[in-house]
Amino acid sequence: MTSLGSRKASTTSVTRFRISGRSLRKIGKRTFLVLFPQNELADYCQYYIAEIAYQQSDFERAATEYTLLIDRYLRSKKIVNAQYKLGLCYLKMNEPTRASACFNQVIQQYPNTEEALLSHSRLQELAE
Repeated sequence: MTSLGSRKASTTSVTRFRISGRSLRKIGKRTFLVLFPQNELADYCQYYIAEIAYQQSDFERAATEYTLLIDRYLRSKKIVNAQYKLGLCYLKMNEPTRASACFNQVIQQYPNTEEALLSHSRLQELAE
């Protein structure tokens, strides 16, 4: 977690960046992550970068981006989503063993989530 001081500094930096005529939409999420890697919104930017790759059927890149989120932002609220979507990427890349590992991890670490239910379903499909 970020300290109050570093959060305030990040917020001030973002505010200055917006005042200078640029916004997150204009600069893009990747640039935002480079400029403000510890910002409280960085994990969400990372997640949406992965989502865009997934929607474009670039599953290898999406898997890389989801993995970055999982590895860098340990306290992110998006980790369970990223772990599940990583499993889906592996399914799309025809890597069922890796997909199963992701789905099992979701079930073990986040048992009371919608993603855990979806992971159970995916594992049953793989077993058939």
